[in-house]
Amino acid sequence: MPQWLKNQLTDINPAQPKGYFAKRGVQIWAAAAATIIRNNPNVDTGIRCLDVASYEFKDRKLQMVRSYEHIYLAYQNHSAIAARNICGGAPYDMSRALYSSFYYSIYCASIAMNCTSGLLSKDPNHTQTANMWAQNFGKPKRSIAPFSYAFTSLVPKKQKEQLSDSLGGISFNSNDALSLSMLTPDQAKGAYLSFLTGTAEQSAMNKLSKKDRDKILAKHNAKTFNNTAAAKERDAWLGNGFVGFPHIAYRFRRKAHYRDALYLGYENKDDEKMNQFLEDLELISYTYIRMASYHLKTRFGEDDWCSFLEDLEVNNNLSTPLSVFKI
Repeated sequence: MPQWLKNQLTDINPAQPKGYFAKRGVQIWAAAAATIIRNNPNVDTGIRCLDVASYEFKDRKLQMVRSYEHIYLAYQNHSAIAARNICGGAPYDMSRALYSSFYYSIYCASIAMNCTSGLLSKDPNHTQTANMWAQNFGKPKRSIAPFSYAFTSLVPKKQKEQLSDSLGGISFNSNDALSLSMLTPDQAKGAYLSFLTGTAEQSAMNKLSKKDRDKILAKHNAKTFNNTAAAKERDAWLGNGFVGFPHIAYRFRRKAHYRDALYLGYENKDDEKMNQFLEDLELISYTYIRMASYHLKTRFGEDDWCSFLEDLEVNNNLSTPLSVFKI
């Protein structure tokens, strides 16, 4: 009986995600991010030209140790993806675990970067970490593309304006991209920003629940937010908000653990696309950790960074080369 489990899930939950979009959407996003990186011949030069935080340290020793701890944890998670891609094997067997590994490589590297800034928080949660990173590093002078692409508002109109500015006249249809096997640079940027837009919409819904939105509509006797007064009140609630790369990565964590998880090993099998997807995740993770390493080395100084690397040369047990740190 074809897709019995999926059909049963849809019967009890009409909002059950569609497998094609749940899987193919993130594959296209990863392909887009990786394409942007691959098409940049000067990635390391761009990283070395980034502005580094210059805030006075609140506790230099604490910030440095936490940074180095978390950049190593990011490398551990990255190593899981890299080792699988070297050793090969059935890609779907490891897909769910590697979704999580990818996210935690980004999450840990983001914490490491946040510890170099003036926004130091004790044990921040996932959302706080992403918000702190986007506020500090989600901008061209602090991050390279595609990590520098971000929204600074949760208001739909302002997001559309920022999206239009970022696209710079590029015409892009996100649905068309789902069928592409390769992306041009313009398509890659459009696909990445499309996924970022969806992430921003989710962030807005998390901040202003459906119940709250319905209450605003009822207050203004409106059916949609095309009503000027209703839209104005909604936008006042939403206000400013940073949505950037770690927020996108967080969606991978949700996909690995919640409703989309079914499709990581179910339906529409395509080993070639899944293998390419895992290779794209490895490149994205590698580049992000490399960028974070530059911020740490520059912020805390060459001497401490060299001591950190010398320690790893002796005591690191992972097979993935330490070259990711050598920027």
